[in-house]
Amino acid sequence: YFLTMEGTNRVIRNYCLLTVSLMQAYLKNMLQKLDKEEVTRRILLNQLGELELQELVRDYKLELGLPRCVYIIRSTGMEADNIYQLLRKAFPKNQDDILVLVDGMTVSLVKAVSKEMEEDDLTQLAAAMDETIQNEMTVKPYIGIGGVKEHLFQLQESYDEAMKAIDVGKIYNTSNRIYMYSTLLLER
Repeated sequence: YFLTMEGTNRVIRNYCLLTVSLMQAYLKNMLQKLDKEEVTRRILLNQLGELELQELVRDYKLELGLPRCVYIIRSTGMEADNIYQLLRKAFPKNQDDILVLVDGMTVSLVKAVSKEMEEDDLTQLAAAMDETIQNEMTVKPYIGIGGVKEHLFQLQESYDEAMKAIDVGKIYNTSNRIYMYSTLLLER
């Protein structure tokens, strides 16, 4: 942030110092209100600067080198909050998986991926989520699965891939509602 004021007298200097102090207090207060889910949401949506991201990763003790992929669960209406509440029971906060309410139509699951997991396991998890959502809410969501990324700073790529998987899958594979980015490239 940059602040400029015209003049060189003591009053102008005091106004500058006061404004800077207020801005720093505001930013610090905003950062303190964040939780792990909100930090993850901002990472997915690329809303953090590099320095801010590094500070938040340190403050929230997010593991940088844990392989993860992003699931996007997108409803056709504004049911995302209900889907989020339902899936919170399946993915409690004390695990490495992070469930995020992105917007009124979108829920995202940042899934920690072990070395033993294969693409089929990721697809089966999506199918289980889909079945749970349909049985509990009678909503038929679209689910996109992004690629597995080795670093936390690459999560936004996986998020974008999951979104593209849904967008492309809805066009080229209308019989299905679960789309994996890596397999869609082969199908086209």
